[in-house]
Amino acid sequence: MSKNLTNSEIEELKKIFDLFDSDGNGWLSRDEIANVLRSLNLNLNDEDLESMFISIDKNSSHGIDFSSFSRWMTDKVNITSQKKLSEIFDLIDVDGSGTIEIAEIRQLLDALKIDVADREIEAMMQNYDTDNNGVIDYDEFVKSEGLWTRIKLTLGTIRSFYTQAEFDSLAREYDGLIRLWVPWYDEIIGNTIDNLPDRPSAPRVLDLGGGTGNLSATLIERYPQAEVHIVDFSSQMIDFCQHRFANNDRVQLYEQDFMTLDFKEATFDHVISQITLHHLEDADKKQLFRNLHKWLKPGGTLSYSDIFRGINDRVRDRYKAQWKTACYQLGASDRQWNHFLDHDRRYDRHIPIA
Repeated sequence: MSKNLTNSEIEELKKIFDLFDSDGNGWLSRDEIANVLRSLNLNLNDEDLESMFISIDKNSSHGIDFSSFSRWMTDKVNITSQKKLSEIFDLIDVDGSGTIEIAEIRQLLDALKIDVADREIEAMMQNYDTDNNGVIDYDEFVKSEGLWTRIKLTLGTIRSFYTQAEFDSLAREYDGLIRLWVPWYDEIIGNTIDNLPDRPSAPRVLDLGGGTGNLSATLIERYPQAEVHIVDFSSQMIDFCQHRFANNDRVQLYEQDFMTLDFKEATFDHVISQITLHHLEDADKKQLFRNLHKWLKPGGTLSYSDIFRGINDRVRDRYKAQWKTACYQLGASDRQWNHFLDHDRRYDRHIPIA
């Protein structure tokens, strides 16, 4: 479930849509999206571009209209997320200095073909350069508004397009890879479900990051009458679940970012999740847990398994070495292990268990 947009939010999204719609015909084509991605050195192969395009073009109309675009933005782009903001900041900070300079803003606006005079850029910088050092650091960037907000939304959209394609690509080989990357994967699923109480016999359950539906399928074996709500960012994962649970009308699917969900209080008996929540920044984890507490019924249960970081470097390094050994014993190749490490570096935000 996602929020309704205000008139001002719709107007802001229309400006961003028009920025992508370079020929002004009211539809976004594959080439228009690919060109914007390429302007920021985010390149997709044809298969991943097609997958991402289909994810947005739900009507199979061979073009993305504003209605489909705004629905995507509502469900997938949440620029209050610390993770999203960090990724957006990194896109602007081309030289990786940890600060944004006027030249980097000029380069970004030129790449996106946003016509802004130099004096406006200088004013924008001065308004939020609270320590008057001539650059914008991350904390100043987070607090910035005005034109900055449109820049954040635009880059958030571009980043979400790219992330969608990457996770859809992973989805195509997920079930094979996950059992190489996560030793005892099926046992962990069993333990996650075993933590749930026997009552009620027909629970309403929220599955966060449902993937290909392995956790929900095990839940349904235990509770055949369960009403299960599966949420995942990847359209490919949701499509897989749609086929897998096609004969079960008690399964509902949501292709959304967790931070855009909006359920009523006391909606669910249980919330479950498997190796997913580590993708969130710490601030987003805290907000999500507050939301889950609100969405759970009194006495409801949260049962999740995840990847955590060692309390110090020594523990973490030993843990990673043992993990690598276990993965190779299961048959993982160097390419598959390195794929995992690259995914971990870009998308995972582990916290320690103290």
